[in-house]
Amino acid sequence: MRSDINQRTCREFADHLEGALNRFSARLGAAPDSDRRFEVYVFSGESSYHRYIRRAWSGDGESTAGMYNPDLGQLLVWN
Repeated sequence: MRSDINQRTCREFADHLEGALNRFSARLGAAPDSDRRFEVYVFSGESSYHRYIRRAWSGDGESTAGMYNPDLGQLLVWN
């Protein structure tokens, strides 16, 4: 996990994401590539989130609060 916010908030995001993964896996079964790790980027706000998307993904991410890029293995969310 990479972030520009405090460690406690990052831990809360990580716990939430792990919980969601466990709930989805329990209902749908494990994903075929469930051993694959990806990077999670948690941004402190909308502006830093959109700035990263414009620079790294060549997009704008308008009307989103999170995005996943399977080619890069990156999950982006903003707080």
